[in-house]
Amino acid sequence: VGNERTAKTAKLWRSGQQVIYTMAVPRHHMAKGKQLRRRSHLALKGRSLIKCSHCSKMIMPHMACKFCGFYKGKEVLNILARELKKREKQTQQTASR
Repeated sequence: VGNERTAKTAKLWRSGQQVIYTMAVPRHHMAKGKQLRRRSHLALKGRSLIKCSHCSKMIMPHMACKFCGFYKGKEVLNILARELKKREKQTQQTASR
């Protein structure tokens, strides 16, 4: 950039120092088709869901079922205990109001 003078550069003087700003200019014209093909991978993809082996609800793969707490045929989350804890918390909040 140095001492070159082109149509792309604009020179500014600030406190005795030379500052050169260069505008962004595309190197080649890009056709709409090429641009759209490049962006084709940016689209959102649909979620892949599978059926839970225990309760048959649709869940994300490789995740424990949030409805029954089972993963690969074994119970890994105690949903009943979690639900009871949630209800107790709600009753305490309503009683404190």
